[in-house]
Amino acid sequence: MKKAAIINMLVSAFAICLQLLSISIVGRVEALSVSLIAIIEMATALAFTIGLFGGEQAFINYLNKNKYSDEKSIFIILMMIFLSSLFVSAFIDYLSTSSDVLKGINNSFIYIFLISSFCAFNLLLSSLFRSRLQFFKAVFIEKSYVIVFSIFIITSFYFGSDLTISTIFKYGVLASFFSLFISAVIFFCSGLSIAIPKSIELALFRSEYFNRNSAYIYMTSLLIIFYERIDQFFLLGAYGLASLSGYYAVYKISFASRFLTRTINTVSYPFLSKYSHLGDSKRKDEVYSLSRSTNFYITFITSIIIASFPEEVIGLFYGDSFSEYSSVLVVMSITMAFGSINQSDYNYMNSSNMSKHFLANSVIAVTIQISLILLLTESFGLIALVFSRMIAAISSSLYAHFTLREHKVSWIPLFFCFLFLIIICLTTNQNFIIDL
Repeated sequence: MKKAAIINMLVSAFAICLQLLSISIVGRVEALSVSLIAIIEMATALAFTIGLFGGEQAFINYLNKNKYSDEKSIFIILMMIFLSSLFVSAFIDYLSTSSDVLKGINNSFIYIFLISSFCAFNLLLSSLFRSRLQFFKAVFIEKSYVIVFSIFIITSFYFGSDLTISTIFKYGVLASFFSLFISAVIFFCSGLSIAIPKSIELALFRSEYFNRNSAYIYMTSLLIIFYERIDQFFLLGAYGLASLSGYYAVYKISFASRFLTRTINTVSYPFLSKYSHLGDSKRKDEVYSLSRSTNFYITFITSIIIASFPEEVIGLFYGDSFSEYSSVLVVMSITMAFGSINQSDYNYMNSSNMSKHFLANSVIAVTIQISLILLLTESFGLIALVFSRMIAAISSSLYAHFTLREHKVSWIPLFFCFLFLIIICLTTNQNFIIDL
């Protein structure tokens, strides 16, 4: 597991550095174009979640249980992702054009569809290799789009080309095509194949992949997408490019504090799933405890640094472009600290057939988040969006801790997160009212 984690961290670190550099360049040169990167990311995440029934974790559970034998189900899931990409592209295109976000951009629907479907296919293939514990292939496929897309932007900037919204779209399509081609080569060179069932409907309903536990995880995955993206969808539909660009720009900075922890979670979950099906609870608890504590310490230290110097951190990446969003970055850093604990707890629940608890947790979190957005946005502006996310993350942490209390979960990370929150509230001089 340690070797796999190191490999994932190195590739992920390279990818996140390139992505931050490319977003930094776009933010300095053409700030509004940052929002398009956010739109592409939202479309891909939504298409993958809707198309992959039960999400990546249910898919990995299924493959571990069935020893990777059901190639027909993989074909069906590919078709589901294709159809979900059509739906998501139409939805985002409507949301964008109705608020004049993409006005004047021809074929925006086709651009969004191609990018989201190609990238979602990549994520599916990455999950397949991850279930086989082939982590280098998995992480390389997963990050290939980010790497290629970032290289296109950096190269374009170096040669003095404009980074308009139309140009970003075209780079996104090219990058998604190249990354899918790379993934397909790796897939077929690994001796894998995809079988087309004679009766798709029959294969769909007979497959053990579609069961009650998968349904719980699927509904939860959709709710998590709302939790992760509803603030950005809200900005896109109601306020347009400028607000979304600044919000997404600081979101990526705060998210950098979690890229290591996401890597650890990505590596640890296949082991949790494997040990769960083998009935090896001791090794499973060891993996869970190690990933949870490692996640917390990494994110907590990074969040302290970001929250202590928000203006300097934003200036380092974007210059003066998004300096007014420093208070958003402070609250986001606190949210990420709580979120690092949540993800480890979620992984343990999903691998232990406790998906209904995960679903209940997600329902509570999303309900709180949406309610606070509706109640506070008019009075407090942009900060209400990230504040609602923080409160939702705190409620999720408390619920998960209570649910897993029989597993002797340590309360120390939660204590330090609340201490961090209190100290920031008492010492910060940030202006938390940002008009939309």
